[in-house]
Amino acid sequence: MKKQKAGESLVEVMIAAVIFLMMTAVLQGAITFCSKAQQKSQRIRERNAAICQDLKATPEIFNGTAAFSFQAASPDGLQTGTTTLFQVDVQLLKKEVPYTGEDGSARKADFYLFGGGGGP
Repeated sequence: MKKQKAGESLVEVMIAAVIFLMMTAVLQGAITFCSKAQQKSQRIRERNAAICQDLKATPEIFNGTAAFSFQAASPDGLQTGTTTLFQVDVQLLKKEVPYTGEDGSARKADFYLFGGGGGP
C-alpha cells in the first residue's frame, strides 16, 4: 500500500512566499510612483491656475504692429496666387506674468497676443 502525499512541502511554501513578497514590493513601488506623480501633477495644476489668474490681471504691453496678407490658393493648397486678396493690420501685444519655478526661483512667462488694428 502506497502512502499518499498530502499538502505542500516546506520548500514550495517558501518559494510561494518569496514570489508573493516580490510581487508586493513591485506593487508598492508602483503605488509610490503613482502617488508622487499625482502630487506633482496637483502642484503643476495649482501653479498653472495661479499663472492664469495673474494673466487675466496683467496689462498688455504694445509690442509693435504687423500686416498679415491673404492670397488665394488652389483647392489642394499646393499653389498660392501672387495677388493679395486682403490684408489685416494687427497690434502685436505681450503680457509678462511672473511666477515661482518648482525650484523656488523667480521666473517670467511671456504670452504674445494679437490685438485689433492700429497703434498703441
